[in-house]
Amino acid sequence: MPPLLPKIASPRDLDGMSATQLEQVASEIRDTLCNLVEARSAHFASNLGVVELCLALHTTFDFLHDRLIWDTGHQIYPHKLITGRYDEFPSIRTKGGLMGYPNPEESDYDLFVTVVYEALNNLNRDGKRLLIVLNDNKMSICPRVGGVADYFDRLRMNPMYTGLKEEVARVLSKVPLLGDPTERMLAQIKEAAKAGLHGGMFFEELGVRYIGPIDGHNIKLLRKYLRMVKAGDGPVLLHVVTEKGHGFRPAAEDPVTFHAPPVFQRDTSDRDRVVSIKKSDGRSYTHVASDAIHAAMAKNDRVTVLTAAMCQGNKLERLRDDYPDRFFDTGICEAHTVAFAAGQAKVGMRPVVDIYSTFLQRSFDHIFQEVALQNLPVTFTLDRGGLSGPDGATHHGVFDMAYLRVFPNMVVMAPGDAGDLSPMLDFAIKHDSPCAIRYPKAAAIEIAGDRAPVELGKAEVLREGPDGAIVCGGALLVDCLAAADKLQSEQGIDLTVVNARFIKPLDTKTILPIIDRSPFVVTVEEAQLAGGFGSAVLEACSDAGVSTAHLRRLGIPDVYVEHGDREELLADLGLDSAGILKTCQELAGNRAANLAG
Repeated sequence: MPPLLPKIASPRDLDGMSATQLEQVASEIRDTLCNLVEARSAHFASNLGVVELCLALHTTFDFLHDRLIWDTGHQIYPHKLITGRYDEFPSIRTKGGLMGYPNPEESDYDLFVTVVYEALNNLNRDGKRLLIVLNDNKMSICPRVGGVADYFDRLRMNPMYTGLKEEVARVLSKVPLLGDPTERMLAQIKEAAKAGLHGGMFFEELGVRYIGPIDGHNIKLLRKYLRMVKAGDGPVLLHVVTEKGHGFRPAAEDPVTFHAPPVFQRDTSDRDRVVSIKKSDGRSYTHVASDAIHAAMAKNDRVTVLTAAMCQGNKLERLRDDYPDRFFDTGICEAHTVAFAAGQAKVGMRPVVDIYSTFLQRSFDHIFQEVALQNLPVTFTLDRGGLSGPDGATHHGVFDMAYLRVFPNMVVMAPGDAGDLSPMLDFAIKHDSPCAIRYPKAAAIEIAGDRAPVELGKAEVLREGPDGAIVCGGALLVDCLAAADKLQSEQGIDLTVVNARFIKPLDTKTILPIIDRSPFVVTVEEAQLAGGFGSAVLEACSDAGVSTAHLRRLGIPDVYVEHGDREELLADLGLDSAGILKTCQELAGNRAANLAG
């Protein structure tokens, strides 16, 4: 049978397809997803689970007229494949290619989503027609947790019961003196039945009609219910049960590993079997942080760790298994995670909130009111601090320095190398104020030689030279040292290199005299320049009356950085060793020209 998927330029090409043809398209989508992940890492199991649902939605609705919002956006791959992006699909998550999330700049079919529960609370105000599809695969990234997850497990629905009130009310309303009172009585009976069957219907209490659960892998059944909903009025929630990893046995059996697996290879004789998975080489900063937290928990039984559904991504499985009573996975509830940590700190615990930098932004107000304002000893370990690579603009953790250093009481640290990370965590846990440690999604590199101990507000001078200075706020330190070494060996220009360590409080006693006496200075950070480390240095210089005419900041400009390999993005931004070297050469050349003039 000739392939169908390559011929689909828009969802309208699905119209008129038979059930058999739609099943073929579903199979081809899954095979395309498998081919992608054989080439490079991408979100996988969640996309396998929504193939039939995606096809049913697009063959029932016209999403240039209606609107389709994907939450969570990483399950959007099948949608992209049937909305005119099949030919570009191999480029997904690569520099210049398709984004791995919804992107309105790619297609009019892509939209973004906002806060779900707050939106639900306002749905019944005007009775607008809205369909919410609850894709229930019993997972988020890891197995889901919490009371709402338990509630979904208990939900059941009898379609005949759903329509009982409306149908009987329609008939009895024609009977004089009987319709309205009887309808009210039936409504009371229905409420009692709901309470008895379900312990209360959360969605219907919000004015949202609940239908389900139904099989999310049965296209015919899905289309039947979607057509029924389309013909109705008001907001409806359709509870669809799917299997994460459906259609590819290894992913269905281990959806956590196959959520976003490393590159794997399928058996040529059995395409439903994996013969190898490419493992990541070496340790990352994430591993170093996890080991440091584990060691802290072993030494101090007041140390707890909290994560918002990122147990696997943050390599916390060993902590969860060894210290289950002090490990808390709150689900995708970042604001609650911070408030929960504040409560633990209030009663004498030493909580560590281990979270992706970009996700901590969701908790800004809780950091302010529950943690910083009360000066509570909560430690934030911020993974993916900097450029996160293929996940793109939504996942780059580039704003943390700017928004964390504005809070009084907050200490903000950025390890210059992997060797700084564990001592910084030890310091943070002992410190009686909130602390944040941000580190990159990168291989763990340690700088050789004797190192200064980590002390509050103290920088570390790793190299001294009279011809200029590089002051680094974070893990680009190794690139700064490489640039300085090359500048000396090739041009005889000898630079000072400073590992700032503390973004706040800044070590002004060390850094400002170096700036004052150096012919030129470059600050380097893997973060947004606006409000970041370089800005902190400029502020300190301004307050102290130190001239900054010879100072250049390197970091991320006032743009949203797109997706691509971290190394590619750093090079584009002039933040790799070559880019740092080039900036230093320019400043040294300018200095020499000025002196000659």
